[in-house]
Amino acid sequence: MRVASVLLGVLLIMCGGYRGERAAAVLPQLQWQLETTPTQTVLRLRAGAHTEPEVHGLRTLERIHLQLFRLDGQLLEELELVPSLGGMAPRDSQAESLMLAEQALLKTAPSDIPGQLRGVCRCVTAFGEFTQEVVLQRFHRSGALVLAPSVEVSDSGVTFRLRARRVQPVAGEYFPSSERLRVELFQGGKRWWSSAEGVAFLQVIGAVEPTEVGAEVEYSLRWDGRLPTGERLPAGDYQLRLTLPARPQEYVLELPFRWGMP
Repeated sequence: MRVASVLLGVLLIMCGGYRGERAAAVLPQLQWQLETTPTQTVLRLRAGAHTEPEVHGLRTLERIHLQLFRLDGQLLEELELVPSLGGMAPRDSQAESLMLAEQALLKTAPSDIPGQLRGVCRCVTAFGEFTQEVVLQRFHRSGALVLAPSVEVSDSGVTFRLRARRVQPVAGEYFPSSERLRVELFQGGKRWWSSAEGVAFLQVIGAVEPTEVGAEVEYSLRWDGRLPTGERLPAGDYQLRLTLPARPQEYVLELPFRWGMP
């Protein structure tokens, strides 16, 4: 999967810099990417050193400690990475480059990963420690699409967004009706609300956008927070399911959703 793209939203963090005895040494930008599939959650780290100061800086990087928080402040997981370097950068050379590529499987199930996480990164080098915060966007591989969810809650309701990027063509794929994004809320096995309930969609066949590999489309749906009875959804923690109801294969993503709670 291509790391640098609009959808994949490469997350760049500068963990700081320092000055060594021989020459200025700077840590290159670290690129974090949070990816999920239906069965696993993977955190990837990439960095490239292409100048003498960056090569010196990357050589002194001993370990990286990362804490992952929900946006409400709850600690989700923490891990430590010991970097392994590759490339062509002899210690006396100023012309070559050095690469860092690491990945880690998170213990947290994909369905428990929110659309965004806050990361606190602590880089430990031979010359000191540097800390930086970053927001990590979740990217979910569902069949031929990579999906990036976001949820915006306000006093008047909530907006569900799902950005889709095509990574593989699918012949004969279509939407069987005018419904594009289906949103469902569950709690303890009970379905509390569905955007499709009681809606008469037009029975027209439509293309599943995007159709071109590499292209992106955003789907969105606005909800006022009220159930079919007219009552407000009770405050609590729910499981949110976002579905692109395509045929022959639906695209599905699940994530936690907190409503009416601090």
